[in-house]
Amino acid sequence: MVLKIREDGRVRSRAAMIATGVNDEGYREMLGIMLGDSESESSWSEFFSWLKSRDLRGVDIVVSDSHSGLVKALQAQFQGAT
Repeated sequence: MVLKIREDGRVRSRAAMIATGVNDEGYREMLGIMLGDSESESSWSEFFSWLKSRDLRGVDIVVSDSHSGLVKALQAQFQGAT
């Protein structure tokens, strides 16, 4: 999601990267949200690394758009996920 953020006295676009997941009981949970400069591979990689540092594991399926930066970061961070 791209948001307009007031930062240092000016308005700029920032990417809000949001992850939700399904727990063992089948309920959705918010896993994390992070602002990035863009939807680049490096921004998504930083977000996924942060989620992994918070003990995210067992990623099997990812549902997203086909943004190339997101797809590349997923392939690098979560091998085997579809």
